[in-house]
Amino acid sequence: MGRIVLGNMQFHSKIGVSEEEQINGNDFTVNISFEADTQTPGMSDNIEDAIDYSIVYELIKQEMNISAKLIENVAYRIMKRLKVEIPQIGRIQLSIYKNNPPLSGKVGYSGIEING
Repeated sequence: MGRIVLGNMQFHSKIGVSEEEQINGNDFTVNISFEADTQTPGMSDNIEDAIDYSIVYELIKQEMNISAKLIENVAYRIMKRLKVEIPQIGRIQLSIYKNNPPLSGKVGYSGIEING
């Protein structure tokens, strides 16, 4: 087993509680790492033995394009979908950060980090 990482994926998504966030959206950064068999593809050098990163990215992108009020909702949807559609994925670590959240002070990001 090994850990596969996709980091600093950038999305503009309509995720947030306020009406402005639902209309104009925000910029988000998504990071994911997950356990997977890395020995078999490491020995074979064959993509058919590996998890295709582009599929993981596309599934995350699709979920980030669905409007939601809470990033917690989006994070759990991403995790559930990946485990259903790519069952060879093991334990997932996922973070979603809202860049420059609309708060009353200067905040670089707010976010959620989940494991499962």
